[in-house]
Amino acid sequence: MHIVWAVQHSNATADIYYARMDGNAHFLVAPMAIPGSHSSGSTMRKDTAIAVDNSGRVYVAWAATITGSTMRRARTVQNWTSPSALPTGQ
Repeated sequence: MHIVWAVQHSNATADIYYARMDGNAHFLVAPMAIPGSHSSGSTMRKDTAIAVDNSGRVYVAWAATITGSTMRRARTVQNWTSPSALPTGQ
């Protein structure tokens, strides 16, 4: 099972976390902050989502409000590719 979630820290920063567990609730991948998902100041991370394609490639997506605009970002778990902007409405 793949798990992804957002954490808003008390110091107003935020991160997106990822973990993977087997059917016995043992971590296959321990919880870790996704590189490139960290925000500083009051930039929120929200609408966190995860998907797995037919090849087993895991995609993590989130929205981040930056200077009043919502940016949608995505990364793949394999090699943690750089976040890429997603078009509005997707």
